[in-house]
Amino acid sequence: MTSFTDGRVPLAFDYVIFDLDGTLLDTEPVYTWATQRVLEPFGVRFSWELKQRMMGRGALESARILVEALGLDMTPEGYLAQREPLVEQACAAAPEIAGAGGFLSALADLGLPMALATSSGKRLCDAKLAGRPWAGSFEVVVCGDDPAVALPKPAPDIFLEAARRLGADPARTLAFEDSPAGIAAATAAGMDVVAIADARLERSQLVPAIAVAENFTELDAALLTGG
Repeated sequence: MTSFTDGRVPLAFDYVIFDLDGTLLDTEPVYTWATQRVLEPFGVRFSWELKQRMMGRGALESARILVEALGLDMTPEGYLAQREPLVEQACAAAPEIAGAGGFLSALADLGLPMALATSSGKRLCDAKLAGRPWAGSFEVVVCGDDPAVALPKPAPDIFLEAARRLGADPARTLAFEDSPAGIAAATAAGMDVVAIADARLERSQLVPAIAVAENFTELDAALLTGG
């Protein structure tokens, strides 16, 4: 059941910006699998506690967290060089988060301009979107390796750039995110956020999201325009 964390509901927004991984696509198991494959020669396990620290952040920053936390004899760049091909091969089969396609279609019917703001690099983002019937729903797509994004999430740069290209006022923009870092980034950009959250995440980690849901089947797109 959707919970609105501060008594408000997301009404009358003019623009919407989505994260991709864990928000629209259930790719987090792919990242877990690929990371564990890279870690196998080191004889260590990729724990949920460590994964939480990495979720939503830029690829290089996440890699640094992993390498330092586990004391790996590997550079962050070396880790990514091994992980990214595994993710790219597997992500095409990743399912969408329940209800995501229908929700995006409903927003399009309402005439709301939409953007995608993902920490994935462009090549990986393209691989994830390939064949998705809703991939063309976004007027703007900003990826983590875009030159205009100086700092990764939890910095607000990627959301501010997506809003700029969309011609959106951040105060009239609703963001959808799944990670604490992403929620922090959108909030710092001046947007309200709905968290599409893994049930294992403590709700205290999702503050200040105005609503928390496990998937899009729990949300009514008409609420965004006060319908």
